Amino acid sequence: MVLAGRKVEKLEAVEAEIRADGGEASHVAVDIREEEAVKAAVAGVVAARGRIHGLVNNAGGSSLAARLDLAKGWQTVLATNLTGGFLVARECYCSRCARTAARS
Repeated sequence: MVLAGRKVEKLEAVEAEIRADGGEASHVAVDIREEEAVKAAVAGVVAARGRIHGLVNNAGGSSLAARLDLAKGWQTVLATNLTGGFLVARECYCSRCARTAARS
């Protein structure tokens, strides 16, 4: 299992829990709102693990800015909750397509 997120401390804690229960885990720090960061993270996972077997896309959040500056808050929430999830799913899908094409 590869965990991904922005907060390294939380990633390390969850990774440690998985390992303590006998599982295998690693993590990658990535801000899914940043397209190039997502591309690099997915490529790194594929390079390290060979392929991505599945994806649980569970990012989400809200923004205090939404209450203070509605437009800025709206963009922040959309970037995390919608665009970020799309970017991760797209890159995982594209890595699968590239792998399938390479076998043909």
